[in-house]
Amino acid sequence: MSKIVAIIPAYNEEKTVGSVIRETKRYVDKVIVINDGSTDGTEKIARKSGADIYSHPVRMGLGPTILDGYREALRLDADIILQIDADGQYLPKEIPKLLEPIHDNQADMVLGSRFSGTIEDMPFVKRMGNKTFSKITGFLSGTRITDAQTGFRVMRKELVENIIPTGRYTYTQEMIIRASKEGYRIMEVPIYFAKRPHGKSRLIGNVFSYGSNSLSIMIKTFREYHPMKFFGIPGIIFIIAGVWLGFEIGVVYLSTGVMNRAGTATFSALLIITGVLLIFIGLLADMTESKYRQIREHFRRMDAKLSR
Repeated sequence: MSKIVAIIPAYNEEKTVGSVIRETKRYVDKVIVINDGSTDGTEKIARKSGADIYSHPVRMGLGPTILDGYREALRLDADIILQIDADGQYLPKEIPKLLEPIHDNQADMVLGSRFSGTIEDMPFVKRMGNKTFSKITGFLSGTRITDAQTGFRVMRKELVENIIPTGRYTYTQEMIIRASKEGYRIMEVPIYFAKRPHGKSRLIGNVFSYGSNSLSIMIKTFREYHPMKFFGIPGIIFIIAGVWLGFEIGVVYLSTGVMNRAGTATFSALLIITGVLLIFIGLLADMTESKYRQIREHFRRMDAKLSR
C-alpha cells in the first residue's frame, strides 16, 4: 500500500488551514504544514487539527517553503506526495481525482488544472499571467500544459527525488520542465477553483517580482536541458547579422583594396566571432549534458533494480 503524504504551505491562514487539514486527512496518511513564519494562529490551529508542523522562524517565501515540504515528505518515506494550498481555494474532496492516474499507473505527476475546470474567481491580470506562463512552460517542456502554476498537484516519490526544485523563488514551472525532460509522464485533470473565502493570497508577495523570477528560472532550466539551442541559435543569428553587415564592405575591399567604414567592419567581425564562440560553447555544453544525462539514467536504472 502506497504511503501518501500531503504538504500544505501556509502563511497567516488561521481562518482556513484547520478545515483544509481535516478534509485532506480523509484521503492521505500524513499531513505536513510548512508554516512560513506566520504571525497569527496558523501554527497552533494546524497542530490542533492533526498536522505535523515544519516552521520557518521568519517568512522565506513560496520556493523555500515548498522545497522544505518535499524534503519532509521524503524524510517520512512518502511514496506519493500531494500538494494543496491552505487557503481553501483548492477543494480537498477532489484529491481522489488527482490520485487516480497515479494509482492506475497512467502518470508520474498529476496537475489540477483550473483552466480546464471551473474558476470561481481570479483577477484578470493573474489569469492572463497564468495562461502566458503555462504557454511558455508547455513550449519549453514539449508538453501541452494549461495550468503550470497550479498549487494542487500529486507526484511519485521517485520523480520528486530526481527533479527536486533548485529555484529559490518558485517551483511550479521548473518541476514540470524537468519532469518532462527526464521522461516522466505528466497529466492534467480539471478541478474547481473556489473564490478565496478570506483576504488575499499571501504566499506570493509581489506578483511582478514572482513573474520575472519565474521566467528566469524557466530559461535557466531550458538552458540546462537544451544548451545547443540556447547558445547555438543566438550564435547563428550573430553570424548571419555579422555577415550581412560586413558583406558589402568585404566586396568593396576585395575589389578595390580600400577598407570603407572601418568601425562597421570591426563590429561585423565581432558579431561573427561572438557567434562562433556561442556555437562552440553550445557544443561543449551539449556534450557535457549528454554525458551527465547518461550518468543520471544509469543511476536511475540502478535505483529501480535495488527497489525491486
